[in-house]
Amino acid sequence: MDKAYPLPSQKRKSTEVSKGSPAFPKTIIDVKGQTIIESKPKRIAITYFPYAEHLFAIGEQDAVAGVVGLSSLQNFKVYQPYTSQNKIQNLGDKINLERILALQPDLIIISDQDEALYDQLSKIAKTIIVPISENWQDTIMLARIIQNNRMDGSFCKQNH
Repeated sequence: MDKAYPLPSQKRKSTEVSKGSPAFPKTIIDVKGQTIIESKPKRIAITYFPYAEHLFAIGEQDAVAGVVGLSSLQNFKVYQPYTSQNKIQNLGDKINLERILALQPDLIIISDQDEALYDQLSKIAKTIIVPISENWQDTIMLARIIQNNRMDGSFCKQNH
């Protein structure tokens, strides 16, 4: 059986990625069960804007197609290279199912605060719940979901 790496959270929920081959497909285990990601996501919708920041930090900005709360990221100069190119759609200040549907994502990443909308969102695209944590190391799971178990770190190198 593949080993899974739990993501700690303040609410004791977790998201796990099975470890086997570093390539896809990957099995993601969250509070709703297993989700198999067949190939590297190319159009990700994010409902908790700090997760977009994490994807920028690991060099996966091109996979971010839309963000709920994008205007919050646009307030920070450090994110302008990512948010000013009009490649990322602003999905509004609250989750709007129609906007997410129109985006045609291949993956939706939500926080545990949005769990009530999981069933509706999972009808649009594969949906993964990543618990909110104040410790950035807890959300490193995003790198394991998106990448081949490597972290680019280009944002960190450029901005820290």
